[in-house]
Amino acid sequence: MGNATLPYTGTNGAVLRAAIVYLVTGFATFLAMGLLGFVMRLDHAGILVISADWFYRLMTLHGAGMIAAILLAALGGLCAVLSQRVRLSARALWIAFVAYMTGMGLVILATLLGRFAGGWTVLHPLPFEGRTWSLAAALAVYGGYLFTALGLLIACVAVLRATTTAHGGLAGALALRYLVAPHSRPSTDLPHPAELIATVTAIDGVLASVAGLVYLVPLFAQAAGIVSAVDALFAKNFVLLFGHTMANLSIYVAAGIVYATLPHYTGRPWKTTWPVVFAWDLVIVLMLINYSHHLYQDFAQPLALQLLGQLGSYVVGLPSFIVTIVGALALIYGSGLRWSVPSILIVLGIWGWVFGGLGAVLDATLPVNQVMHNTMWVPAHFHTYYILGAAAFAWAYLYHLLAELSGVPDGRGSRLAAWLYGVGAAGFVVMFFVAGAHSVPRRYAVHLPEWQIFARVAVPFVGFSLSPSPGLRSTCSRGCDRRGGAPASPLSELGQAGVWAQLAGPWHWQPEVAAILVAAALCYSAFWVRQRGHAGTRRAGWRHLVAWLAGLAVVAVALLSPLAALDDELFWVHMVQHELFIFAAPPLFLAGAIPFLTPHALPALVGWLVRPLTRPLVALSCSTAVLWLWHAPTAYDLALAREPVHRLEHLSLLGAYLLYWRPLMRTRG
Repeated sequence: MGNATLPYTGTNGAVLRAAIVYLVTGFATFLAMGLLGFVMRLDHAGILVISADWFYRLMTLHGAGMIAAILLAALGGLCAVLSQRVRLSARALWIAFVAYMTGMGLVILATLLGRFAGGWTVLHPLPFEGRTWSLAAALAVYGGYLFTALGLLIACVAVLRATTTAHGGLAGALALRYLVAPHSRPSTDLPHPAELIATVTAIDGVLASVAGLVYLVPLFAQAAGIVSAVDALFAKNFVLLFGHTMANLSIYVAAGIVYATLPHYTGRPWKTTWPVVFAWDLVIVLMLINYSHHLYQDFAQPLALQLLGQLGSYVVGLPSFIVTIVGALALIYGSGLRWSVPSILIVLGIWGWVFGGLGAVLDATLPVNQVMHNTMWVPAHFHTYYILGAAAFAWAYLYHLLAELSGVPDGRGSRLAAWLYGVGAAGFVVMFFVAGAHSVPRRYAVHLPEWQIFARVAVPFVGFSLSPSPGLRSTCSRGCDRRGGAPASPLSELGQAGVWAQLAGPWHWQPEVAAILVAAALCYSAFWVRQRGHAGTRRAGWRHLVAWLAGLAVVAVALLSPLAALDDELFWVHMVQHELFIFAAPPLFLAGAIPFLTPHALPALVGWLVRPLTRPLVALSCSTAVLWLWHAPTAYDLALAREPVHRLEHLSLLGAYLLYWRPLMRTRG
C-alpha cells in the first residue's frame, strides 16, 4: 500500500471517530491527572498542605492515570493516521476503549474512595501487608490493571492484524526482507514509517499486556488464599516490565504520529529508509529489556538481567536520537517550515525527548544511579519526555486533526499559547532536575523547608503550560460549528485580533455582582480582624485574608471582566469562566475560610447538613453530576439564552467544587 492514503469515509471513518474519542478522552484525563500533580507540587511548596494519606493516594492515581491517559491519546492519534492507510476494526477499538476505561475507573475508585496509596508499582510487601486500605481496594487496583492490560491487548492485536494484513504478514509489516536485502524490494511496497512503528509498538504492547497478566494472576491467587505468597523479585520484575513498557509505549507510539504529521508542515515526505527500518525493528527488543535499570539496587537480581538493562538503556537511544530526532531535524532544515500550533508542539516535543532522554541515560549509568535514583531526578526525566515529548506530540496531532476537519486555521494567539506551553513545561520540569541534583528525595509527602524553594519556583510555570487548552477547545467547537452548518458568531467577522482587542477592553459592569463581592470582602475582613484581635488566636493569618480576597478577585474576573461580555459568543471564553469557578476560586476560598469556617465550627444544624456533603464520595458525585448537567446540550443552551439560568450555572459550579476541593484540603494548625 506504500504511502497511499484513504479518505475518511466508510469503515475508516468509523475508526476516525473512535480515534478522536481516544484523543479527547486522553486529553481530558491528562488535564485531570495534571491537576492532581499540581496539588502535590503545591503541597511540596508548602502552599497547599494536604495530609500524607491524601498525598500518597493522589501520587498513586496521578502516576497510573497519567501513563494511561497519554498512551490512550497516542494510540488514538496513531489509529487516526493508520485509518488512512490500512483497514482497522472500529469495533475492536471500541471494545478496547471500554475495557481500558473500566480499568481506569477501578483505579480511581480504589484511590479516591478506597484510600489505596501503594504507588503504581505496589512493591513488596504491599498491598497485602502494612496497609491503611482494605483488601477490596487493593483488589480494585489490580482489577483496574487487569482491565487496562486487556484493553491495551485488544487495541494492539487490532493494529497488528491490520498492518500485517495490509503488508502480507508480519515480515512485510516490519520490512524484514528489505532489512536483509535493501535493493530487492521497491520502496513503494514498503510500509510507511507510521505503519512500521505501529507494528513494532503493537508487538511490544501485546507482550507488555501478557506480562501484566502474568504478574496479576498470582496476586489474585494470593488474595484468594490459593498460594501463600508471591516471590517479591518476580513481582517487581513483571510489574516493571508491564508498567515501564506502557510508559515507553506512550513516547514511541506518539513518535509514530510525528512521522505522519511533520511532513504536512515541511512539504517533504518522510521515507521508509534502511536506518529507519533497522532502528525501529531493534526497538522490539530494546523496549522490553531496559526496565531493569530500576533494579540496580536489588542485589538478588541476576547479573545477566542487570547487564541487559544497562545495554538496553544505552542502545535505545539509537532509534530515538539518531533516527527520529536527527531525521526530523533534517526534514525541517531548509524546508521553510510553516510555523503553526502542531509544528511548534512537535519541535518542542523533539527538544523534550532529547533532554528527557539524556536524563534517563544518566540515571541508567550505574555510578549516577546509585546516588540519584531515589531523588527528584527520576520524576524530572520522565516528566520531561512526557509533558514535553509524548504529550506534546499527541496534542500536536489532535490540534492538526481538528483544524484539518474544520478548515479553521490557527491564529497568532494560538501559536503564542503553544510557545508558552513549552516555556511553562520547561520551567516546571527543570526544577525537578535542580531538586534531584540537590538530592531532594522523591515520593516524600512532607518536604523540609529547605526543599520547598524548588517546588515554589516550579508552581507559576504551570499556568503557562495550560495555555493551549482553551485553543484546543476553541478549535474543536469551531470545527463542529463549521461542519454542522451552525450560524457564525458576530464576533467571527472581527477575526482573532478583534477578539483579543475586545478582551483587552473595558470591564462589564454589573452593580449587583459588584455589591455582593464588596459585601463579601467587608464581612470577611471584619470577621478576620475580630479573630486576629482575640488573645492567643493565631489561626487567622495574613495568608487567609489574601486567599479569600484572591478568590473574590477570581470571581470578579469571571463575571465583570470582558470575559463576561464574550462568554455567550465564544465557546472557549465560556469554558475559561467555568475553569475559574472550578479550579481557581474554590481552593482560594477554602484556603481563606478553612481555619475558622470548617463544618465543625458551624452551627450544629448547618454543620449537620454540610458535613455529609464533604465526604469524598459524596463531594465527587455532586461535583461530577453538576459539571455533566450544565454541559448537556439542552442545559448549556438554556444557560446561554437566559441570564438567570446562567447565573445559577455559575453559582452551582462554585458550590459543587467547594465540596469537591474540601476533602483535598486539611485545616492548618
